[in-house]
Amino acid sequence: MRWACGVVAAVVVVGLAGCIPQPRDEQGRLIVPVSVDFAEVSDGYLRAGGQVLGVIEDGGLCSFTFYGDGGGASRLTSSGHGGVSSTECDDVDEPIATLFPGEYELVLRYSSEGSVGESEPFPLTIPEH
Repeated sequence: MRWACGVVAAVVVVGLAGCIPQPRDEQGRLIVPVSVDFAEVSDGYLRAGGQVLGVIEDGGLCSFTFYGDGGGASRLTSSGHGGVSSTECDDVDEPIATLFPGEYELVLRYSSEGSVGESEPFPLTIPEH
């Protein structure tokens, strides 16, 4: 008898979890979490990559914006591709010679017909060159 009650309780919890509305923007797109996987300087290039959690789709736009402490910004874009458990943003790179040395924050934004999201700022340093 106790087993049957546990099964009923599990069904009710699962049913209620499906009733929670997903957040959407003003255009009706699903708001999804976005994560910066890495941002680094290597061999004279600034490289970065990230992913979109909660959705698996092809064709979205990944915008990597690097905000410098001096007020400047650099923006690189790539495409999103559906992976096994998330949407992967193609990695981006840029020669550091085009950037001022100093402290930067990277924000990754994702946009598609059905989904939109933005990462938390990710800190990085561009060294003297």
